[in-house]
Amino acid sequence: MIELRQVSHSFGSGWVLRDVSLQVGSGQIVAVVGASGCGKSTVLNFISGLLHPTEGEVRVHGRPVTGLQPHKIGYMFARDGLLPWRTAQANVELGLELQHKPDRRRTALRFLEMVGLADAGGKHRSELSQGMRQRVALARTLAPDPDVLLMDEPFAALDAQTRLALSSRFLTLCQARPYTVVWVTHDLAEAVSLSDEVVVLGDQPARVVARHRVPFGRPRDLVPLSTQPEFQRLVSRLWDDIGTPVLS
Repeated sequence: MIELRQVSHSFGSGWVLRDVSLQVGSGQIVAVVGASGCGKSTVLNFISGLLHPTEGEVRVHGRPVTGLQPHKIGYMFARDGLLPWRTAQANVELGLELQHKPDRRRTALRFLEMVGLADAGGKHRSELSQGMRQRVALARTLAPDPDVLLMDEPFAALDAQTRLALSSRFLTLCQARPYTVVWVTHDLAEAVSLSDEVVVLGDQPARVVARHRVPFGRPRDLVPLSTQPEFQRLVSRLWDDIGTPVLS
């Protein structure tokens, strides 16, 4: 579904990524981890078409990415980005409007229900908690029915309890509709909990330094999963791969 072929990129002051290759199969959830600033979000921007690599090629559905593909790709960020003058329902409808899709109200309400906000459609951003805002953002990302989901630290701003609840709900949604997901996170336990494979990027210029298959099937119960010895071992190996950051 997604392929990066020896992708390298420079912003002018030096190479950020060098010879990064990555393959993500249809319906697979792949987490990308690494030190802060190593280029994880840049990888997502290549896949989305927001950024074109200096060298190499990016393919989605077997075709080169030459620009934005909003009908195929949903992109969710750490901050909800909800428009404050729109209701939750109207925010979810935004992508549908831009794509001129019919039955926008019905679709928006269906996805709000899927994320547990069936009664919040008429509320504005200021009336929603941070967790509710992120759930609206998730519904907005899913509503246009993309094949590929790019997730850039989407639950990072949430408290631990809300984060766990929303992570579990997200996995349930992925069981119902097998999205292909590339997930960027700094939380190594989250990477193991939610993904089928974890890809580790080294420091700049970033390269793929390790790949780990996650030995847990889906669906998953995230709370008992985190207590399993194999889970703990894999998180520890990821820490070893990334190394201890040097603070200056």
